[in-house]
Amino acid sequence: MRFLSLCLTLFLLTGPAYSLDLRTALELGVSTSPELKQAKSQKKEYEAQAWQYKSEIFPTINAVGTAERRQNSAATRGFTSSTTVNDPYSSYIAALEFQQPIFSGLALVSGWKLANVVNDLADSEYYLTQQTIVKNLILSYFGYAESQEILKASQGNLNTLQEYSKTLSYYAKIGRGREMDRLQASVNASVAAVELQNVSQEKLDAELALKKFINWTSQEPLKLSHALHVSKHSTQKTQDLTDATPESLLNRALKNNPSLQVLEKNVNQSRYLGDVELSPDLPSLNIVGAYGTQALHREDMFENSSEYYSYGLKLSIPLFSGFSSIGKRRELRERTFQAEKSFEIQRRDLRVQIIAAQMNLKKSYQQYQELKDVSTRSQRALDLATRSYKQGTTSSQDVVNFQKSRYEAEKVLIQNQYAYLRSLIELQELLGVDLYKTYTGAL
Repeated sequence: MRFLSLCLTLFLLTGPAYSLDLRTALELGVSTSPELKQAKSQKKEYEAQAWQYKSEIFPTINAVGTAERRQNSAATRGFTSSTTVNDPYSSYIAALEFQQPIFSGLALVSGWKLANVVNDLADSEYYLTQQTIVKNLILSYFGYAESQEILKASQGNLNTLQEYSKTLSYYAKIGRGREMDRLQASVNASVAAVELQNVSQEKLDAELALKKFINWTSQEPLKLSHALHVSKHSTQKTQDLTDATPESLLNRALKNNPSLQVLEKNVNQSRYLGDVELSPDLPSLNIVGAYGTQALHREDMFENSSEYYSYGLKLSIPLFSGFSSIGKRRELRERTFQAEKSFEIQRRDLRVQIIAAQMNLKKSYQQYQELKDVSTRSQRALDLATRSYKQGTTSSQDVVNFQKSRYEAEKVLIQNQYAYLRSLIELQELLGVDLYKTYTGAL
């Protein structure tokens, strides 16, 4: 049913000004993302590699066949002369050979563990790719939503200044207003018109960025279904995260952060892979066996008298490998060391990032609480100033200042709201919160 819903959504996207909500945007972005499809293919590649490592523990059976002709030379000596006798013969063999590894350095145990690590690594890298795509899509959606609201505020600012300019023009004609006030109001309206053009371009850029993430090729305008607001759910999550200690957040991130999980699995992969690669330079023990037919003539190949079988243990002890084993050990040691240090560096940086993200979230949330009713207060101040100007108790410059203050306050509120939502996402990503599951129904 969800697939049919997405297909219907894609069909509707070709219509004019389709309304898009965050949940649908995420589902479209994840289902059509070429990066995620590439990551899924890489995951399957890792799973295939895992089966190769597991195969070391299973027996091998091979069908072999040989046909050869040999000639032996034998010398006989007499008292007076010597004679050389050539004895040519043919040999035909068809058999099944069996080999079951019992011990092969550390390849059997480490190979199985390596296969499990590779499977886990495939899941972690796929999840990391999805987290990155979802985060970028959400931020792009927020950017477009923010640009829409600022555009609406900018349009309202222009309308107000144009109306005010008309009022001052009328007052100048009837001798109630000054010419310089009329000119200043006209300039303010022109500046607001230019700002509206700039904001419109920013909205267009944000729309194109969002279309890229949801793979929307239609040229029709994109319209969000509703404006985003800070919900009680977001507020509760913020309080939980800001009240938590940095150590508890770090412990949570150590368990769930996908970037850290990938680096940790890289360390284990390097260790087990080293054991597998060094196994040819270590002793090995195998059960071997063969069953087949052997004959001197082809017509006797499948006669009962030509059947044979063999079984036993085969011990192989490498003695000298041209110093390649020493080079392998050095390479693997340095490779593991680098993987360990990458993990330590990421863990150290993660602690600093979590502290900074928590402080940023706390600051942006406090600012939002202080500014959430500023638009209402500034609008009321503007209405009072306009009424006083009409009554002749205040100057036109006071009205202009109040209008600028109202517009700037509205912009700051919008920007702060989305800055707060972005800071919440940044911290959630560091903690390893599943952004797709969280934001398909949270806002």
